Amino acid sequence: SSSSSSSSSSSSSSSSSSVPINTKSNSINNINDVIEGTVHRRGALAKALQTAAFIVGTGTTTLTTHPQISTAAETTTLPPKIPTAQLGKGTLSVSRTIQGYWQLAGGHGKYNPSDAIQNMQSHYAAGITTLDTADIYGPSEQIVGKFMKDTPAAIPCTKFCCFRYLEEIDKAEVRSRILKSCERLQVTSLPLVQFFWSDYSVKRYVEVALLLTELKEEGLIQEIGATNFDLPKLKELTAAGVPLVSHQVQLSALDRRPVQSGMADWCTEQNISLLAFGTVGSGILSETYLGRDAPEQADKKTASMRLY
Repeated sequence: SSSSSSSSSSSSSSSSSSVPINTKSNSINNINDVIEGTVHRRGALAKALQTAAFIVGTGTTTLTTHPQISTAAETTTLPPKIPTAQLGKGTLSVSRTIQGYWQLAGGHGKYNPSDAIQNMQSHYAAGITTLDTADIYGPSEQIVGKFMKDTPAAIPCTKFCCFRYLEEIDKAEVRSRILKSCERLQVTSLPLVQFFWSDYSVKRYVEVALLLTELKEEGLIQEIGATNFDLPKLKELTAAGVPLVSHQVQLSALDRRPVQSGMADWCTEQNISLLAFGTVGSGILSETYLGRDAPEQADKKTASMRLY
C-alpha cells in the first residue's frame, strides 16, 4: 500500500514471475518457491518485494473477487476481476495494488474532497478495490467513508495510531475510537485495523494490541495488522497472541530496512503479509526523474518526498 501516492505497484527486477497464489487456499506460497539460487543484495530486495505480494499485479495468479463488506454490496455492480492476495492467515483478500490516502491529511497541498472521491471511483473502476487510510489522517477516513456510502463493496483499511497519553489508553478508549472509525468509514466492521505505537519506552503496546484483539473477537474488526514496528516488537506482539495478518512498512530500492533487518524473512516464516508503501519513493523512482538529477531537499514539496 502506498501511503504517499494514490496507488502503488512494484515488480521484481531480478525475477520476471510474480508470487503465485495457491489455488486451494488463496494464500501466498513460500517465497523460496519462486526465488532460486543464492540471494544476493538485489535478490534480497526482490524477495521482500515479492513477499509484499499484493503490490505485484502480474504473473501466475489466480483471479478472485474481493469479499463483500456489507449486504448492500450484493446489489452493487463490481469491477472486473483482478489479482488479489489473502493477508496472512486471515480471511481478508485485498487488491494487490492499494489506493493510499495519506495525502488527504493535508501535508501534500490543497485539494477538493470531491476530486479525491472521483479519484477513488476511477481507481475502483479500474479494479483497485482496496483503500488505505488512518484515524490520524485528518479528514481522510471521512472522505473515504463518503466514497464507501456509494461503493460498499470496496475494502477500506485503516489504522489505530497511538501517539499521546499512552499510559492512559484503556478498553473504553479503544472501543470508542474503533467505533468512530466505523462511523467515519460508514461500515459496521473494519476490514483491517493496522496498529501503530509511537514510543516503545512506554511498554503497553502488547496490552493495547490485545484490546484490539478482543474487538476482533466481537466482530468490530475483521483482521489486525501492524505498521512501522521493528522486528523485536513484532515478535512480542505475536508471542502474546495478537493475530497479525499484515505489517505495513516503507520498502523500495531506496529503503531496504525490512530486508536488511531480517523482517521480510521472518514475516514470510510467520505468514504475515508485508504491505509496502513508498515503493516508487514518492515518484523519485518513477519515469519523472529519468535522466534528471535527484531532487534537492528544497524541491521536496510534500511530506512523502521528505521521507527520502
